[in-house]
Amino acid sequence: MTTPATTTRGVDRRLLRTAALGVVLAGFVLVACGSGAGASTPAKALGRGAEGPRRAIPWAQVGPGWSVALWGPAKPEPTGVTTPAGQLSLSTESPTLYLLDPQGGRYRITTLAPAGDHSRSLDAWSGDGRRVLIATSQTQSSDITLTEISLVSARAHSFTASDTFGGVYANPAGGSILVTSGDSFPMKLERVSTDGTAQLTYPQSFAGPGLFNGTFASSPDGAEIAMGEQGGQVALVSKSGVTLTNVPVPGATSCTPTRWWSKTEVLASCQPTGTGHPLLWLVPTSGGAPTAFTVPGPPGPDNGDQVAWQVGRGTYVQDVGGCGYVYLTKRTAARTTSPVYVPYVNSRYSVLVLGATGGQMLVQSALACGPGNTLLWFNPSTGTAHVVLGPTVNGGSVNQAILFGTNNGGS
Repeated sequence: MTTPATTTRGVDRRLLRTAALGVVLAGFVLVACGSGAGASTPAKALGRGAEGPRRAIPWAQVGPGWSVALWGPAKPEPTGVTTPAGQLSLSTESPTLYLLDPQGGRYRITTLAPAGDHSRSLDAWSGDGRRVLIATSQTQSSDITLTEISLVSARAHSFTASDTFGGVYANPAGGSILVTSGDSFPMKLERVSTDGTAQLTYPQSFAGPGLFNGTFASSPDGAEIAMGEQGGQVALVSKSGVTLTNVPVPGATSCTPTRWWSKTEVLASCQPTGTGHPLLWLVPTSGGAPTAFTVPGPPGPDNGDQVAWQVGRGTYVQDVGGCGYVYLTKRTAARTTSPVYVPYVNSRYSVLVLGATGGQMLVQSALACGPGNTLLWFNPSTGTAHVVLGPTVNGGSVNQAILFGTNNGGS
């Protein structure tokens, strides 16, 4: 993930939000610059391209391979191009919240009001698969409104999070929410209830130069949280707020935990000293010495390694290029990265990987055949892909999406 950058206020809030919650692709990024589930719930999921109501969701099947997405009918214009008068835009459309099965069947949960001049993002999906969290900015304020929506009933409730950047559900089931806040280092990580009631504040500083930088990743069982530090360290903290260990990464000035790589290792993207680009490190939860996961490669488009996944026999890395452009690479035997082609995708646009499961990767990008972001499954072993939402299935554009089991503060 990208490392927060200082500004006149202390922190670039947009970059911090990206680092803490995962990259959100809302629009294009150019290279150049109420019924619940009951006894009548069907046992079979919908097929690719089919659409049904939320009462048809086979809740017993919801799990790995499923996703949630905000989809809108607008076809956003490329960066720098103004939407023609009278045409729907991201601010005037009424997006639909969908739950998608692994084959691409989609279930309508609810339709949201237009965002207007507010920014809105799909921030989190609870570990029990039943709720999502949507963040909406408040006018002329650093506060946001967090809205929890039930995927079962579509009922919603909201609360205000002061001076914060959004939140994610605490693992494993999502009975509480982890939120980050602050304008300068150290930042603050808090656990709050799903109605916003404060429960616990986590440590903000650690041994040595370590100050919490607002990025974190929770273990799948929720027992530990890896917290990134400006001092080039990663702190392991228990869910009760006790610091378990603090691990310095050699030659790093700041680290962003991105995901749990195994039960005993955290994958972190760390900014090296000097002018180097962020590299990935494996940080042992035991407090042992970290190991380099990626190393600098020859001159090229790679401006930093963000996160990685093991898919089949290959290890794949999300890399960032110039102007916020992100793309998919494969780690080589020398631990450098090499770009990977994703079928149908327009080479001028970012390829945002949302996660991996069952030998496939869920990808959000724009296709070569027209405007609008698409959600597709990509199998890197066979080099094949199939679209599940957006062009060419139902048009419009996918604003944000989350793969089940990946949204824990990292990716």
